[in-house]
Amino acid sequence: MRSGALAAALRAGHAELDRARRALGGDRLDLAGLRDAVGQTAKLTEALAELARELAAQADRLGRTGHLRDDRPATVPPEVTTEEVAVDLRTVANHLCTAGLLLDPTLEDLRHLDAAPDDPAPGP
Repeated sequence: MRSGALAAALRAGHAELDRARRALGGDRLDLAGLRDAVGQTAKLTEALAELARELAAQADRLGRTGHLRDDRPATVPPEVTTEEVAVDLRTVANHLCTAGLLLDPTLEDLRHLDAAPDDPAPGP
């Protein structure tokens, strides 16, 4: 995928997430809606972790080309900078992975909940 196509796909994904967040607005979800939204959030978190891992690999590859320069004065060599970028991206991937794991017990709890048949919808 060309970098322009990647950037466009990421912008579109961000716009869709923003649209989903706005669609929720002040609305209340029922239990099934909350369960589904949390499940989808877990999947998105996993996808973002994979993206961050792949970006880290790309930064590693780019640093090994030897065709980079840093225009900041008194800076470290570009390959060191790209190594640091890769480490940062792997750290982000690890945190996203942890976030996904934190949602597992939440999903488990939601699977065990069910609305009582005679209970009215929750208040505001």
